[in-house]
Amino acid sequence: MPFPANWLEELLVEWLELQGFTISTSVSVPAPPGGKWTPDVVGARLDREGHLLIRHCEASMWLIQAPSKVAAKFADKFSQKVEAAVRDHFAAIFGQGAGEQARYEKWVVICGASKNVKQALKEVIPSLEICTFDSFIVNQVLKSISDWRSPPRKTYTTLPSDKWLLCQIDQLKRSGLIKL
Repeated sequence: MPFPANWLEELLVEWLELQGFTISTSVSVPAPPGGKWTPDVVGARLDREGHLLIRHCEASMWLIQAPSKVAAKFADKFSQKVEAAVRDHFAAIFGQGAGEQARYEKWVVICGASKNVKQALKEVIPSLEICTFDSFIVNQVLKSISDWRSPPRKTYTTLPSDKWLLCQIDQLKRSGLIKL
C-alpha cells in the first residue's frame, strides 16, 4: 500500500478523505526512459448530481526556482498524459462513463512561493487552484472540519482518529492558537 511522501501530502489525503473522496497516491504514469511517476494525491467522489469530481493535488514546500522552471515542472505534473492516467484509474472504480465525463480539478498546495512563481503557474495552467499553506488551512481545512461536523454531528464531536493531522489542526483552533 503506497503512502504519502511527506506531512503535506498526508494532510491532503486526510482533507480529501474527510470530504468523502476515494484517494490514491499510487496512480502510475509512464516516464522515459522506462520509469514511472505518480501524482502526489488524487481523489474522486460523486457530487450531489451524481457526476464524478476528480481532484488532483500536488504538494510542495517552497517553490524557489526560476518561475519558468517551476511552471514547466508543474505543466508536466498536470499534463494530458497524467490526467488521462488519473481518469483511467478512477474509471476502473466508478465506471468508464464517469471517468470520461468527470470534472477535473488541479490544485497546488505550497508553503511558500513568490508572486512571480504563482503568476507563471497561472499562465501555464489557468485553471490551477494555488493555495498557500496558511490560506489552505483557514479556507479549506477548517471549513471541511466544520462541514463534517454539521448535523447530525455536534460541534464538539471528535474527528476520526486516523485523521491525526486534522485532529492537531482542530485542537490548535479550539485552543486559540489558530485565529481566524
